[in-house]
Amino acid sequence: TITKWTEHPKVLVSKGDILITVKGSGVGKVNILSEDASIGRQLMSIRGLAIHKSFCYYYLLSKVTLFQQLKVGIAIPGIGRDDILNQVIALPPLDEQLRIIHKIDELMVLCDELENHIENTVHYSDDLMKAIIKTAI
Repeated sequence: TITKWTEHPKVLVSKGDILITVKGSGVGKVNILSEDASIGRQLMSIRGLAIHKSFCYYYLLSKVTLFQQLKVGIAIPGIGRDDILNQVIALPPLDEQLRIIHKIDELMVLCDELENHIENTVHYSDDLMKAIIKTAI
């Protein structure tokens, strides 16, 4: 979500770039940019070559814990460019990257359904508990 703007941008990024938080408490969080923008020091933009954007995004998502462990600093913790750029990625051919992306997307749908089911179960459990207490009283 764009929260600030400038009339004198220094770092321009393009729709579809991957943004990763490199400064602050959100170090390692990633997202795909939905429109052209300007970014500050707390973000790094990644635009891969010979790698599918979604494959790179999912790879970075899998490294959030690592990036959190690599952060240094007390007031404003952060990671450096090298912490990201020196990551070794086992890079399969593009058609295999697409197969992996589709499988992850399928599994994410199942995870979302499971999360909704769990939320509904908790809600029904709360309702049942209230009904039991009301009946007991």
